[in-house]
Amino acid sequence: MTTKKLIKRLTIRIVVLGVAAYFYWPLPVLFLVTGFYDVIRQKNKNKGLVFRLYFLGNGSLTWLFSPLNALIDILCLPYINKQVYQLTDLPKKHQEEIKTLLEQSPNKQLTESLEQLGSTSERTMLFYKWYGFNVDNDYPCPLFHSPFKRILTIGISTFNAQSQTTQHFGWLRAGIRVLINIDENVDERAYLDVNDIRHTWKTDGPLFIFDDTILHQSFNLSDKKRNCLFIDVTRPSLIPFLINGVVKSMGFITTQISFFSKLSKWKVVNK
Repeated sequence: MTTKKLIKRLTIRIVVLGVAAYFYWPLPVLFLVTGFYDVIRQKNKNKGLVFRLYFLGNGSLTWLFSPLNALIDILCLPYINKQVYQLTDLPKKHQEEIKTLLEQSPNKQLTESLEQLGSTSERTMLFYKWYGFNVDNDYPCPLFHSPFKRILTIGISTFNAQSQTTQHFGWLRAGIRVLINIDENVDERAYLDVNDIRHTWKTDGPLFIFDDTILHQSFNLSDKKRNCLFIDVTRPSLIPFLINGVVKSMGFITTQISFFSKLSKWKVVNK
């Protein structure tokens, strides 16, 4: 980022916080406190990088949702946010639904569907479920429309060869991101960095679970496409109806999946 752009972003944020403070001073204090909490909690050794990207980079939407996300962390206690999870870290019923997709997903059919799309975009997403609401498309998979209670979102994503995302943050912490590689053969140059952890699909296995509101970046530096199931499950909580309510409210508000593509560089296929 150039110095000029950095100064511009900093000025905009100072002006917005200043105006908010003029009308109601506790509001900017709340956002500053929850924003700093978001940065400090991340298990990344380079806190300066996290701070810069969060407050002055592409973390604006995550910062906007930081009060809600902090509240969700409280509502989910005593389940601690591990940020990076093993399947066994999740409650049994969460494990069972994830295992259903691991064991029963028609991976060959899904990869063929992605090939039929013939997308030339760097990154393409085809959704089947969105924040608890089923999504119809021209490549049906009845399994993905099963009445899951803990699986919120199901999509299949494809990265073209020699592609990567920027370092970025997800925006809502009511769910946990589950990625399942569906390629029969995957190159070691396809991997995911989450904070200071690298998951290489070829050597570390097809399953990776993490809190996507922490800093992460995906890579496919191989010479062929990389395909994954893109899944969100609800955060474990002793009051799941509240967490589910947040999720379904967001799903209702953002029923137009174009919302997702506007907030990212993914091409979302609706048919």
